Amino acid sequence: MLAILAAVAILAVRRVRADPWASPGEVGVRNDIEILVDSGVIDIPVTTWPIPWGSVAHALRKVHPQRLTPIEFEAYTELESHIVRVMAGGNHLGYAATLAPGRPSLNWFGETTRGKEMAAVSDSGTDGILAYRFNVEGVWGSRDHQRGRFDGSYLALALGNWIISGGEVNDWWGPGWGGSLILGDNARPPLGVSLTRNVPYRFRTPLLSWLGPWTLTVFNDRLDQPPPITHPWLFGERVAFRPFSNLEIGFSRTAIWGGAGQPTGLSGFSQILL
Repeated sequence: MLAILAAVAILAVRRVRADPWASPGEVGVRNDIEILVDSGVIDIPVTTWPIPWGSVAHALRKVHPQRLTPIEFEAYTELESHIVRVMAGGNHLGYAATLAPGRPSLNWFGETTRGKEMAAVSDSGTDGILAYRFNVEGVWGSRDHQRGRFDGSYLALALGNWIISGGEVNDWWGPGWGGSLILGDNARPPLGVSLTRNVPYRFRTPLLSWLGPWTLTVFNDRLDQPPPITHPWLFGERVAFRPFSNLEIGFSRTAIWGGAGQPTGLSGFSQILL
């Protein structure tokens, strides 16, 4: 136990954030969401991270707190406090410093450190439609030996029931805690753009309403790839839906395209769609 505690030492943390979504690494938030989903209190997809706070807020409006068990009520109040902070808007400053000389070679859902020592400072804010986060990190002892980073920085805009964002944001696809078979946070987030459905409304048509709550995420990122094919693009898409309260089904796909010497533009992109 002492060895485990010594493996990762958190020197200082003040991660006050106003993001429009719950990000990979927020273990407490994930626990609270899954408690309410597993008990049938709310019904939203939970295997595509980040999860928009709009999805959680819409589900919590239908909850009757007086009917909850003590554990469910605690999870409910914790999530409500997060939503209140996001809805309040304004700017939030945060900082973090970690020392992890014995960190594991692979990250799990709650592990976001990618070096032996890390210090970071961030500023985030939202006004309900536009949100941003500017994060600056200094990392020592990492595999890529790059000390200055902007991981986690983004600019996001809400349009209707969609969130359009650009930046360096981690994704986590799948139900696992120890890793993801297709997209996790072991690699640093590349710079790119994404489109995410905010609230997982059901289809209104009888033909598709049986799918239940559903979400869709699409992104296109620029990879920092060494020769011979430099700077290719990584395209990804995931759709998840819940036909039953105890069943979630997700379909994911990623593809690398473009780069030096490869077809680019619509001609190159169309090849990965066929």
